[in-house]
Amino acid sequence: MYRATSGYYGTILGKIVSCPNIQAVRFRKPRFMPPAKSKMFIIRDKPVIPDEENKELQRLYNNHKTALRSLSKFFINEFAKESATGEIVQRRMQLQAEEHERLMEYNRQENTRVAKLREERVAREWAQHEEALLQKAAEFEEQRERDRLIADQIVREAKKVAATSVSYEHLDAAIEKALESVVTYNFAVDLEGNILQEDMSDIKPVPTAADIAEGGYRQTEPGEFKIPGYWKKPLPHDPKWPHPEEYRHLPTRKGIVS
Repeated sequence: MYRATSGYYGTILGKIVSCPNIQAVRFRKPRFMPPAKSKMFIIRDKPVIPDEENKELQRLYNNHKTALRSLSKFFINEFAKESATGEIVQRRMQLQAEEHERLMEYNRQENTRVAKLREERVAREWAQHEEALLQKAAEFEEQRERDRLIADQIVREAKKVAATSVSYEHLDAAIEKALESVVTYNFAVDLEGNILQEDMSDIKPVPTAADIAEGGYRQTEPGEFKIPGYWKKPLPHDPKWPHPEEYRHLPTRKGIVS
């Protein structure tokens, strides 16, 4: 089983590199698993180390840790010294400055190109906008002319109607003229297809106030009617159908019609 750690992270020959550290790890079972049955009741004896050997191991371990700590401090100081005034750092800073200047120049060129494209786009859009405004103005003028013609036609028709209209001063004369000229649209059609117009000879003109004052006319009482002779001749009866008088003695659901 292997485990990856952070490893080394720094610069080699002016380049930033990362070297992960791969370590081999021995497999260990989880804590919740019980010990094996073969080792459940085995108690191992503690190894006995002589005092002289223990002191010697402790001395060697302390010497090793002291030397390792000294080397670590030395390398750290040297790396910090080179990082502040070293040639590699100066070269890296110079490369970064050149890269920054190159990117700034590219940015200026790109801004110039985009500005030119933007100016062309704005000019094109403004031309389209002006064309659309001119077209709308022309359409508005055409619609205005059509509305004017329609208004003139309406005014002409209103003048024609006004010529035949009745004013308030001539209202009484128009009413009397309408009462004298009786017009009817009633008609009948016989079985042969002949159209029989209503006979207007029996209808007398409406008397005026002067005629009533002279006499000879009386007002009808409420409920009194006079059936005028509307037709010049009676409608012929169809011989295929019985006369209405023959239905008087026929039985119905309510009895005999009397």
